[in-house]
Amino acid sequence: MTDKEQAELLSNENMLGDASGQIQRVSLVSSSPSIRSIVRVVAIVLLLLAVRDVLDTVLSSLTYLIFIVVLAVFFSYLINPLVDLIRRPFKDGKLAVLMPRSLAIALAFFLVFSTLGISIY
Repeated sequence: MTDKEQAELLSNENMLGDASGQIQRVSLVSSSPSIRSIVRVVAIVLLLLAVRDVLDTVLSSLTYLIFIVVLAVFFSYLINPLVDLIRRPFKDGKLAVLMPRSLAIALAFFLVFSTLGISIY
């Protein structure tokens, strides 16, 4: 056996280490997916990942907004009795014009925050 034949046999070894004189060719089976299908699946997966990231960003931003809205609703229910107490003397006919609900709300907020500020000070 010549050096050329030995080199050819060594380059054609299969996985088990057996030398063969035939070169094995690999071809795609007709049941394997086409390149177009693979690209389509990769594009859909990347699109879904992008949508998930956008939704994650939006939901994390909305979490703070929802928390603030819940606090505002809770605080409005807490301050409503104080607003009713401030408006009670002005409920009679002509005096109702002197204390509209918006002014009573502003006064109630001023009282609550000034009391809170003085107590913290």
